[in-house]
Amino acid sequence: AQEFADDMRTLHRRLGEELEGHRQEAALMAHTLERLEVRLATWRSELSRTVEEVEGQQEQLREDFESLRARLGREVREQALLLLRRERSAIAELDEVVWRRERIDALAADPGHVKPQSPVDHIADAAPWWTSSPEQRTPVPPPPRRRQ
Repeated sequence: AQEFADDMRTLHRRLGEELEGHRQEAALMAHTLERLEVRLATWRSELSRTVEEVEGQQEQLREDFESLRARLGREVREQALLLLRRERSAIAELDEVVWRRERIDALAADPGHVKPQSPVDHIADAAPWWTSSPEQRTPVPPPPRRRQ
């Protein structure tokens, strides 16, 4: 019976030690689980802030892009209008040159037309105002009017 009691005490002690080991292991696992949960909560919080920051940056990028698109649209329209105005001006200048050329050709083709002197020749032929009376002076015609 003594031997049985000793075996029981040994078994009880051994089971007690194992139980204490399991308790320590469970406590360590609970502590580790608690630390992991805290870490997870921290990561979730950081992730949430990061997502909010990214969404804010994304919205800012959308606004910046829209602003840039609108500005570029205005600049393209302004440049297009400027180019159209320049083209119209160039066309008007070319039209004037063609009209003058056609007018010169028409005058040159008219056999009854007397070729005018250049304005300088005409002025040189006129008597100076200080040496002649108004009847002796040749009037100087005004310069030709531009077509409008």
